[in-house]
Amino acid sequence: MRIDDVTPRHIADVVRGYRDTVGERRATAGGRTAARLMLSALKGLCSYSVARGWIPASPAAPISQAIIGAPRKARSRVLTDDELRWVLRSDLPPAPMWQFLLATGCRVGEVYDGHRDGAEWVVPAGVSKNGVEHRIHLSPLALAQLQAHPWVAPRWQTQTTLSLLRLGWSCHDLRRTLSTRLNEMGVAPHIVEALLNHRPRGVAGAYNRAEYFPERRTALENWSKWLTSLD
Repeated sequence: MRIDDVTPRHIADVVRGYRDTVGERRATAGGRTAARLMLSALKGLCSYSVARGWIPASPAAPISQAIIGAPRKARSRVLTDDELRWVLRSDLPPAPMWQFLLATGCRVGEVYDGHRDGAEWVVPAGVSKNGVEHRIHLSPLALAQLQAHPWVAPRWQTQTTLSLLRLGWSCHDLRRTLSTRLNEMGVAPHIVEALLNHRPRGVAGAYNRAEYFPERRTALENWSKWLTSLD
C-alpha cells in the first residue's frame, strides 16, 4: 500500500495478525512481544514519513499497545513421562537437538552459538542471556546427541516442527521440564538455578559468586541416568 493510503485500522489489523501468527508458530500464549516490536517499528516508519512530508499525520499515532492485549501469562508447561519418551525416541531431524536441550537445560541459541570444550559445553558471554560465560557438564546423554550432529537440522526447524505437530509444548518447555524434574528429584534449588545460569539478585547476587560446578555435574549425571532409564 502507499503510505498515504494507510489508516489506523490497517496498522491495528497488521499488528494483531502478526501477534497471532507468531504466537501460533512458537506454541506460546501469544506473540505479544513480537507485536509490540512491530508496532514500535511501524510508529517509527510513520513518524519518518511525516518528517519527510509524505503524509500530514501518522496513522500509527492513535494506536496504543492496548490493541496487543495484556502481557501473556508465564508458561508453566512441563512434559509428562510419555512426552519425554516421545522426545527420546523420536527420529525426526530436530530430535538430537531436542534431546540435547533436554539433557543440558540450554536455550536453543545457546546450543547453535555455543561450542564444546572437552567434557563441557560453553555458552559464550556474548550469547548468554545474562552476559556471563556459562559452562555446562556434558552427561552421557548429552554427548550422545553431539555425536548425532544436532545442527544438521537448521535452527528454525527446532521449534517449527513442534508447532506443525501441534504437540502443545515448545523447545523452552524442555528447559522448564529439566528444572522442575531436578527439583522434584531433590536437587537443591540454588543448584538448579546455577545450572540454568540464573544469577541471584540483590545482595545475594553481589556477594555469592559460587559456581557449584561439582554439584551441577552430579545433578546432570543423575538426570541423564533417569532419562535413559525412562526410555
